[in-house]
Amino acid sequence: MKQKIFIFSIFVFLLGCASAVQLKNGVDASGSPVCLTDCKEIPATLEKFKKTHDLTTEEDEIDYLFYRIRSSHYKFIRNGLEVDSAAAAEFLRWKIGWYEKHFNEKIDSDEDFVSKVLRGSEKTGKPYLLIPPDGTRHNAQFVMQNELNYLNAYNTKNAHH
Repeated sequence: MKQKIFIFSIFVFLLGCASAVQLKNGVDASGSPVCLTDCKEIPATLEKFKKTHDLTTEEDEIDYLFYRIRSSHYKFIRNGLEVDSAAAAEFLRWKIGWYEKHFNEKIDSDEDFVSKVLRGSEKTGKPYLLIPPDGTRHNAQFVMQNELNYLNAYNTKNAHH
């Protein structure tokens, strides 16, 4: 009986290690950032977004990040529950209000949104995951930080024009 428990324990340990290895931190095998679409498409996506939306305030930039989440083909996992991108955006919109009420702290910047709301489950401490069509698993906070980096670079470049 002890041998079976030991073998089972080793199996669970290895399964846990394999799961941990699968989680990527927002970069692909070549070390390039992972975005919600091909990162090279982001400037064109921003131009399209700006035709119907403002990007002058932090709230506008948070709305852009929600737009990116909703229009992606990624799956979102929270505490083991997998949902599509529209449901993920809806949940994260709700979490902003929950966070502000629970911590008595306003989420008023895109940096706050990424660092505080997207850091993961307050209940379990587990990170939120994004799964692109290729099936890899990425920490959602890191992928969204990549998105934010591209947004900031775009805004910096276009502020001088």
